[in-house]
Amino acid sequence: MLPSEKDEYFLDVINRTWGLHKKGFSITVEQQKKLEKALFEKVRQRTVGLEDEGKTIKKILKLYDIKDTGGVTLAQFTKALTSIGCAFTEAETKELSLKFIKLGSINIEEISNYYSLIGSGSNLNFKPKFETTSLSPLEVIAKIKKQVISGGLYGVNSLGRSFRKADSTKSGKLCRKDFSLILQENAHSLSSMEIDKILNYFDGSNTGFIDYNEFMKEMRGELSIGRKARVEEMYKRLMMGMGTLKLEEMLKHYNVAKHLKVDQ
Repeated sequence: MLPSEKDEYFLDVINRTWGLHKKGFSITVEQQKKLEKALFEKVRQRTVGLEDEGKTIKKILKLYDIKDTGGVTLAQFTKALTSIGCAFTEAETKELSLKFIKLGSINIEEISNYYSLIGSGSNLNFKPKFETTSLSPLEVIAKIKKQVISGGLYGVNSLGRSFRKADSTKSGKLCRKDFSLILQENAHSLSSMEIDKILNYFDGSNTGFIDYNEFMKEMRGELSIGRKARVEEMYKRLMMGMGTLKLEEMLKHYNVAKHLKVDQ
């Protein structure tokens, strides 16, 4: 048993055997874990891009730290939780805040670090750290890209076409189910847990829909230094002092006949 597990076990035994839940303690250790998981899930839904859950909850709490003290009161903490859909009782909110109290207020940095640790999968008391669960969404994206392009040079473009074909409303978005099916068809070795990571990453607001253009942007990645330099050079030549560059002006300069494969 880990030291932290012993601490929780010890506290729970003391609370139960001495009847402290009725006086000094409002909830059990198991209940507290459930509250932490519920809060983590709400925070996770609002975590997007390269940020982690710790940074997200820090931003949320900072909105209520009006005097920029680095901490919030219990009342402010309650309002912050309510704003993201955590309708806990007063006793539950108070118990949830106890481990983060420092110098009389709930320390934002402490709670941020705690939820960053949970999000990384390194907190063994919160969730076991298996190889798949510890993968970041960007690592899963890299895996998908590797699998997709292994099928041919235009694998990534083929994936994009699959998304657009399934998008009957031309909204640029697909429901989670349709998005999952296309991923499984194009990168068939993905586990259900890896699929969930991608869905949760691109549907941070929990709308039930995925913007597949945002996903494809991550898949393609940034231009290499060489390619970016060449694009910028081409743009400067085409601009020729003009304020804006119109499509028809670009087409005047584009000649597919000059391509090496066409010449051959």
